[in-house]
Amino acid sequence: MDNKVFLQKVVFNNKTSNKVLFYIITVCFLTVAGTFFYLVDPVSPFAPVISQFIIVLLALVGLGGFYTSKKKLLVKNSNTAAYRKAFFRFHVTFIPFVYMGTIHSYFVCQPPLVDNPWFNLRYIFAAYLILTGITLHIRARKIFGTDNLFMYYVYHPDENKMIESIIHGIIRHPVYSAMNRIAWAGAFFSGSWVSFILAFLFTCNQAGWLVFYEEPELVKRFGNSYVDFKKRTPALYPKLSRYADFIKFLSGKVK
Repeated sequence: MDNKVFLQKVVFNNKTSNKVLFYIITVCFLTVAGTFFYLVDPVSPFAPVISQFIIVLLALVGLGGFYTSKKKLLVKNSNTAAYRKAFFRFHVTFIPFVYMGTIHSYFVCQPPLVDNPWFNLRYIFAAYLILTGITLHIRARKIFGTDNLFMYYVYHPDENKMIESIIHGIIRHPVYSAMNRIAWAGAFFSGSWVSFILAFLFTCNQAGWLVFYEEPELVKRFGNSYVDFKKRTPALYPKLSRYADFIKFLSGKVK
């Protein structure tokens, strides 16, 4: 579905009020998470770890309501109405927590793990991760569409258009991989032990999401074919044997 049509017709229901509500909720919860980090992180050297744990846990449980409330919402609503309610109650509300958890490590101001000039080479790896992460996110969104990013298929499985792309033969979840790369780029950029723990907690959040919510739904929909797909294809990072294809995808040479 065209991105503009999907947003205007499905998400906003052709109502300006829904569009305004979308941006208000997004900005408010970004502010809530950011303010929480700002107030808690300076308390002690361990505080950023605690604040990150709380935010990513809230994101996991809250966003999980998008799946756990599905049956209840479908009882009294059409598929589209149920999706819209779930979207505004859970997706818009808790996705800001996910994104704030992604970039949290960039703002950690603590001494680096190693006091050695060679450790400054980490900036090269951080640049690589953030460049590939942003590029992957843009490419995946362009190919698979906003409806896929906003999990429209969960409430409309029959309308989920299968788009063939080389990236799904390389990694199972391109968008999650992109965000994971951006999170770890922040860890290498900051270079402290705390920043690496924050990136690790974010990775745990993604693993929990896949294990408890998204992939059970995909196995239910696609059966053994998805189970086989999981065995063949890594979730977030490509195998070395497929790395050349991964770079080709990022460069736009292949779809």
